[in-house]
Amino acid sequence: MTDPHTETEVVVERGGTTGYWRSWSPAQPVAGIIGLLLTVMGGVALARLIPTSSLTAETTSVFGIGHTPLMAMITLGVGLLFLAQAGMPFDVQPGIISLGIAVLAFGLIVVIEPAAFDGALGLGRSGGWFYAITGLVAVITGIVSPTLVSRRP
Repeated sequence: MTDPHTETEVVVERGGTTGYWRSWSPAQPVAGIIGLLLTVMGGVALARLIPTSSLTAETTSVFGIGHTPLMAMITLGVGLLFLAQAGMPFDVQPGIISLGIAVLAFGLIVVIEPAAFDGALGLGRSGGWFYAITGLVAVITGIVSPTLVSRRP
């Protein structure tokens, strides 16, 4: 039987003893930090740019990274996905690796061809490097972080 709120599993062994299995992964705090950073960036950019009549006309800078309203919504959404992964110890590794690869690829595309995204997203080359490094950190963390399980009597 598993309690979905704490990721604790109650196990009844022979002899009537009850034990609890608790799981966590070192990737969870990293996913939480990345998620928090992206969510705050997207939320602040969106707060500065709303109300607007266009998703790509106006730009603002948050932490030195340019955002249009469209990029702010994308950043907010990706941040929320990272935050959701932070709460799941058994699913955080594949989730953070998948999200990290997508963010890394996006960042590298923007670094290679910044002018193609500058009008619609307002990122520029510095924004591309930010997302590439963020994605790389997520991928490496997902690869090297185990899921740890401990038993409590």
